Amino acid sequence: MSLLGIVFGVAFFVVTQAQTSGFEAFFIRTILGTNGAIRVSDRFQDIHGTVTKVSDDGQARFVFHSREGARYVEGIEYPEELRKATVGFPRVTGVSEILEGAGVLDTGSRSHSVRIHGIRASDHIAVSDLENQVIRGGIKNFRDDRLGILVGNRIAERLRLEPGDRVILAGSHESLHLRVAGIFETGVSQIDKSRIYLDLSTARSFLRKPHGGSVFQVGIRQPEDAPGLAAQMQETFAHRVVSWQEREKVWLDVFKALRVSSAITVS
Repeated sequence: MSLLGIVFGVAFFVVTQAQTSGFEAFFIRTILGTNGAIRVSDRFQDIHGTVTKVSDDGQARFVFHSREGARYVEGIEYPEELRKATVGFPRVTGVSEILEGAGVLDTGSRSHSVRIHGIRASDHIAVSDLENQVIRGGIKNFRDDRLGILVGNRIAERLRLEPGDRVILAGSHESLHLRVAGIFETGVSQIDKSRIYLDLSTARSFLRKPHGGSVFQVGIRQPEDAPGLAAQMQETFAHRVVSWQEREKVWLDVFKALRVSSAITVS
């Protein structure tokens, strides 16, 4: 009986660990394919609240003790210059400039608040799985139509939208008449029920931000290298740079706790 209990315990442990690892791997793939490995955003306004250290190789390194207390200039002011500097890092595979904002999609009979991501389709495809996430319609329709939008599948369900449908995007400054170019599904409910993609130049006009205020989504060859590379970029750019491991730390800690919990249960 004791031996049988051990066998069942080991089997339970193996199955639980495999399931947890599988969920974690799926989560990581989804997050990397949707929000990327590294995010570059606000510029540090000054270096108050920081200390300067000198490493063994003689290089100065800046350590920010409190990001919450640091002062920022919102977004990236000079995206083209910063893009050139970003792609200069040897492990970077692509950079997508994103302009974020808010609006309301209105079909005439239903409406839904959305988060706008203004992008250049060709750049964003290089740092995400967006092309594969489109489940109806197509990325080509979006790329060829400056008034086309990609809509999360949960939004499409709520508003009963299909590719080719016309919809109004309302904001604080103006309203746009747009066409649904495609519907995407990331597998992350919070994203699928709130996010739309819009052409970057159209988003700038709609949000009244002709320049600046954007963020970068950066793709790299080895996602596990993101923390070190993000730290190097932050030193170089004086912009806030966050790796996916830092951004998703809460969920990664949950998976770690589940693995430890299953091990304790078996023991």
